[in-house]
Amino acid sequence: MKLKSLLLEKVDLDQKIIDKIAKLTDYNNHNEARLVLAKEMKLKNLVKGYEAIMVLHDMFRQMNEMMAARTKLDGWLMDGAKRKYGNFKDIYGAY
Repeated sequence: MKLKSLLLEKVDLDQKIIDKIAKLTDYNNHNEARLVLAKEMKLKNLVKGYEAIMVLHDMFRQMNEMMAARTKLDGWLMDGAKRKYGNFKDIYGAY
């Protein structure tokens, strides 16, 4: 029995998206920056998660209680981006 290996070639995320993420981060809009990447990757559950955090952040005007949730989402987002994008270091650096 032969084992088939699935080789997925990584693609590069458009530099314009990376620049947008960096600009949002520079403006201290970290939640929106993460949402941009989640949308670009078409990760619907993460999009919903980041949108929920943004609503709560707007309501409470602080992030302290939501940091654990965002950290968990960030782990999933970055793991997915690392597997998908050849220019992950540039993406990560934008944050």
